[in-house]
Amino acid sequence: MGIGIAGLVAIVVALFSGPQRGLLKLFVGSVLFIAGGVALLKGSTGASRTRVEVFEGGLVLHEGADTIGCRWTEIDTIIEKEAVDAGEVVNEGMENETRAFRLHLSSGQLIVLKSYISGLAQLGLTVQQRALPHLMSRCKQQLDTNRGVEFGPVLVTPEDIGVQGQAKQWSEIGPVHRKGGWIIISNPSGWGSWKKVKLSEVPNVYVMLKLIKELRGLG
Repeated sequence: MGIGIAGLVAIVVALFSGPQRGLLKLFVGSVLFIAGGVALLKGSTGASRTRVEVFEGGLVLHEGADTIGCRWTEIDTIIEKEAVDAGEVVNEGMENETRAFRLHLSSGQLIVLKSYISGLAQLGLTVQQRALPHLMSRCKQQLDTNRGVEFGPVLVTPEDIGVQGQAKQWSEIGPVHRKGGWIIISNPSGWGSWKKVKLSEVPNVYVMLKLIKELRGLG
């Protein structure tokens, strides 16, 4: 954070004393440093006040004086977030959600597992695995009834996959996988992609990937 403030001071000095070449880069870098410093301070405070307990039937999040919990079967949707560019790093970093899991409950409540939680990746995986049976069962019922399941902009049916109104048969695409903060739908050759969608835009993404493997006879 101090580096960012120093950078802004340097910009002001430069404006009154000499050439302005490179000031834009210096300004952007300074803003990023300041934003990162603020996020770091907020994260440190949040981490010291946050504790997550995982039980056989669910979890409890203690955040400062607030406590919220749920059973695995109460989870309707899990949104997994991972920043994909500098802009998202800054914006999501201010909320400590550059990496996060947002649990939407059947009651309408929201539990957010934020970046500063120790062991977040493993915690998120545990939550996904515990919620998977009932979410997967619900998806299969939807397949039987509606012939398709929507995961945000992605529509999965027994015959094909659609993204934003465009669809391809399973035989016309390659693997569907996650890469960083993206879901990649590969070309059959394995080179390049037909479509890619932000991870954060695909609710229950791990359920979708599991369902796709089963529909394609791969899992």
